[in-house]
Amino acid sequence: MTASDPVQQHACKAAQLARARSKALLTGKNAEAKALEATAGMPAGRKAEILKLLATMPRSCRPAYVRAVGGRSRSAAIRAFCNECMGWEGLPWSVRSCTAPACALYSYRPGARR
Repeated sequence: MTASDPVQQHACKAAQLARARSKALLTGKNAEAKALEATAGMPAGRKAEILKLLATMPRSCRPAYVRAVGGRSRSAAIRAFCNECMGWEGLPWSVRSCTAPACALYSYRPGARR
């Protein structure tokens, strides 16, 4: 199968659209609902803190954060931690330009060269 194969191109487009739709759901008004779903079995205090933090962060950081608190993705947890540490800038180069080399996650931060 080549890159110019119409079937493969359609599959790639469909996958891109699905990712875009799921990201749009998490970045819009639905983010709080997804967070509630992800925190279903958690203690009330933790759930309240998660929702409070979710309300203060930029929309671009919400998908990784919701995946992280739901325990579905370790890489999302690292991304959410780095974004929070960098002040929720949510910009790829802000995490890449991290100035805390003593951090335990420094080698694993998004955009780090290994």
